[in-house]
Amino acid sequence: MSITVLGVNHRTAPLEVRERFAHTAGEVPRSLERVLAAGARGGVLLSTCNRTEFYLAEPDDAVAAAVWALLSERLGEGVGRSAGEYGYVQRDRDAVRACAVRPASPPAPRRPRPRRSPWPARSSRSSQVARR
Repeated sequence: MSITVLGVNHRTAPLEVRERFAHTAGEVPRSLERVLAAGARGGVLLSTCNRTEFYLAEPDDAVAAAVWALLSERLGEGVGRSAGEYGYVQRDRDAVRACAVRPASPPAPRRPRPRRSPWPARSSRSSQVARR
């Protein structure tokens, strides 16, 4: 089985372009159906704030053109570039690696919580008075 990923991310496209490529949950089925109709056995459309990627199983040659055409339509007029100029294509092992090795944002460093005694804190003055 052949797997191909076509997409754009924060390294290949500026924010204003990625915003236009982003899909809402309601738009995903229609876009994916259109790309699959161009000749892929199956696929997934992943759209986040940082990337839009089509993961496709056994795509025909026409599928790449369908992906770039769909994304170019979202760019609209006045940009002067096609979506393919911002995108990348990875096949087989590289496509699987791109999907599987996506580091999430690093977790925020954990601050140790201060230990609290179950006993009320004594001020230094009260301990001096008690010693007298």
